Amino acid sequence: MELTAVVNLTGMDKTRTINAILAENIDRFMAEARLSDRDVASKYGCEENFIYRLRTGSKPAGKESIVKLAGILQRQETDFYIPRELEGKTRVVQRGRYIPVFNAITGQPKDYTDKGYPVGISDRQELAETRDPNAFYVEAEGDSMIGDDIREGDLLLVEPNKEVREGDIVFCRNDVGVTVKRFFRGPDHIELRPMNPAYPSIFIRGGNVVLFPVTKIVRDPRAKRTRKRK
Repeated sequence: MELTAVVNLTGMDKTRTINAILAENIDRFMAEARLSDRDVASKYGCEENFIYRLRTGSKPAGKESIVKLAGILQRQETDFYIPRELEGKTRVVQRGRYIPVFNAITGQPKDYTDKGYPVGISDRQELAETRDPNAFYVEAEGDSMIGDDIREGDLLLVEPNKEVREGDIVFCRNDVGVTVKRFFRGPDHIELRPMNPAYPSIFIRGGNVVLFPVTKIVRDPRAKRTRKRK
């Protein structure tokens, strides 16, 4: 399990991702230690450009990198996960691990690509509480899922190794493309029902169909939401 932090969010820019925080801290800790990319790369056993990409955020820093950098920079692993403005206002717990985030997805069928990355790898990674080794996030886009208050920018946690059940929200890949809908089974077909009545259901009969359950929605704090009346 990876280390993360529970914090008082007062004064924190909530739009920053954990990857941005890691990059900022790597850059800051290197500057405080007066170590260059070349110095750290020599101790790390890697190319100088690799360290440059970690500290500028162009390459997400994984668990292994943080462990190595903590030793080189004489820091605790947890120091890297805490925004500078919240130092001293955190308590550390063991929770979650990094999983890949793939390109934005609408509720409607569309071309989708994981860019050919191996399982567990992508340009962007975010923390998730999951035991599924193949879990990944997809980012929501558009308004076809607003019936379940899924808004643009929300992250949908997909856990391929969990069972898909009737009525589940699913990530579906077929010959047409990829979509996110509620899953229902008919006598000779699969119905993928939208979460916005403005869009039609999709009925699939035959062909190659892959269904994975969406098990959690991570809300984008920037999204405008309408509070439901009690």
